[in-house]
Amino acid sequence: MSRLIETKDLTHLRESELLALYRAIACELAQSEPHTTAHRYALASLENIRQVINQRKAIAWRHGPKP
Repeated sequence: MSRLIETKDLTHLRESELLALYRAIACELAQSEPHTTAHRYALASLENIRQVINQRKAIAWRHGPKP
């Protein structure tokens, strides 16, 4: 991972695209050396993707059908 993916970079992506990006970065993380910039960027990018997915799920849950 040559750069940090910020949450603002993810807002236009669909959930399927977010999940595909998450998998790709997780693979990069597994291949990166610990304590390197690439490793830190991958970890932070994964966290940002998780945050966007969780925010969308929370919004969907709040605005979903009520019993």
